[in-house]
Amino acid sequence: MVLQYDSFRDDDSPKHTGFQTAVPLQWDYERGALAVTLDTTYAHTELSREGDDDFALSGFTDTFINAIYSYTLPTQNPIRFVMDFAVNLPTGKAHLDNDDLSAERILQRDHFQQNDLFRVDILDEGLNLGATLGLERESGIHSVGVYSGYVYYGQYDLCWDEVLNEYDPGDEILLHAAYSWKKSPRRHIHAYLGYSHFGIDTENDADTLQIGDKLSAGADLQIAVLDTVDMTLSLQYITQFTSEESIGGKMIEESENSIGSELFGALKLLYHATPRFSIPFVADLRYYGESERKRRDLDLPYEGRRVRYAGGAGFHYRLTPSIALLGQGLFVHLDCDPNTESAEQRIYEGVNLDLCINYTF
Repeated sequence: MVLQYDSFRDDDSPKHTGFQTAVPLQWDYERGALAVTLDTTYAHTELSREGDDDFALSGFTDTFINAIYSYTLPTQNPIRFVMDFAVNLPTGKAHLDNDDLSAERILQRDHFQQNDLFRVDILDEGLNLGATLGLERESGIHSVGVYSGYVYYGQYDLCWDEVLNEYDPGDEILLHAAYSWKKSPRRHIHAYLGYSHFGIDTENDADTLQIGDKLSAGADLQIAVLDTVDMTLSLQYITQFTSEESIGGKMIEESENSIGSELFGALKLLYHATPRFSIPFVADLRYYGESERKRRDLDLPYEGRRVRYAGGAGFHYRLTPSIALLGQGLFVHLDCDPNTESAEQRIYEGVNLDLCINYTF
């Protein structure tokens, strides 16, 4: 069982404040070569503005089901075939009353959809189906993998928008390659490269946008810096090529990219105080670059630069061989430069808190 609490305040006048409590629910099943995960989350979000009404939004998220089946050929250097199937069931909130709409428009305006402050979005995102096939090979301490996949994104209502009621995102084709080096459980490297191509989005049955192809690269490094301290360093870079948009009934490539590049980094130090008790120290950075494309009449980019800093600590305590208690607290600082949606620079500060009881049977 997991409990999450997120809160924020901004530097605007009048000030906006808010908090979100969430209970993620996850069930894992593993038997032989089959692993199945089912998860959903219930969240309650409240937002307030000085001198104005408070708004609240509550409900379950969509339900995500993932099944992975792997088969290993008994060769000298094992070859593993992997099949991954994923389903997103539209159990999230699909119909909003006036208060819900007011809250959701604030969330959309203030970049909460990137999970930089609040980590849960309860809105229905339609029926999505994904399938991935992969081939992995091990050779001593080295392993490589190549994967290809397809994701079908179903239609859903943009319930926070009174005009664009039917939104059908373009499907996605994925290619992925990975390399791992594992000297020991406390010394390993994992690197990966991914590529995605997207179909055309439609709104109210009309072609509107084709998001540019996405390229991502990242690496994770874990080493034992001391007998009782492990260090994990993670880096990820994401860039997207120019998109196409519907102009006069034709799909035309934009002259400048309206999507900025992204860079994520995280550092974690895990101190093993005793065999049953450990303390993690965490710091992470999220950098969202400014888009090349600007609205000329406002001299503002479609996406302004955003930088999120977070840091904190936690604890891991194993009560019994099957029960563990975990907790973590992060302080969050988010800088948002002006863009076409908000001409003012905004600064947010908040916390992300987690408490988890993990039972294995």
